[in-house]
Amino acid sequence: MGSMTQPTDASSADGSTREDAPRSTGTTSAPRDAVDAAAAGDAFAALVRWSAEVRFSDLPDDVVRRALLVLADDLGAMLAVRDDPQVAAVRATLLHPGQPAEATVFGNGRVRGERAAVAAANGAAADWAEMDEGYRPATCHGGLYVLPALLAEAEAHDRTVQELLVALVAGYEVVTRVARTWRHAEMTMHPHALLGPLGAAAGAALGQGRTPDEAVLAVSA
Repeated sequence: MGSMTQPTDASSADGSTREDAPRSTGTTSAPRDAVDAAAAGDAFAALVRWSAEVRFSDLPDDVVRRALLVLADDLGAMLAVRDDPQVAAVRATLLHPGQPAEATVFGNGRVRGERAAVAAANGAAADWAEMDEGYRPATCHGGLYVLPALLAEAEAHDRTVQELLVALVAGYEVVTRVARTWRHAEMTMHPHALLGPLGAAAGAALGQGRTPDEAVLAVSA
């Protein structure tokens, strides 16, 4: 989904910052690493604020089509393992009688539960057979990280399909830009563990309709 209009202050896809980003000047300035870290933090905050402000009317047609494909692909991955006994065991562990019926588990029948539990169950199912979509320019499954939390929050808050799609695009943009910028010298941990919390926080904040500043706090926590 990289064809979307870039937020003006965000870092570029290769991790470089804009020419007008804060620079170290003078003998009393902070070390370069500290300045670079501050610039990166400012760029990340600008990106997240943009994600909370973008509207459906801002999205090019090709981006909307791509978002629909990501949505369909990941929903299909969830449904493909609905009869898997291990996936059923995960659902049984997460979902309990008496939970508020806030969101829907994509499986057999209409199973509903507390939204955080449902997001975890759907997230586990989406990646179980390793058939979910992937973002090729980096080691990143953007839809997997964003969609489960976003779907649960969107259902709980009665969002429209358009609101769901724009939140998917925005959350996907956040997590994939981080994935492209944050290069791993050596892959010692599966990227799902590194990027999943970021994508889930973005998906939840956008699904809840948080303000730009609230979204920054949620994703930076």
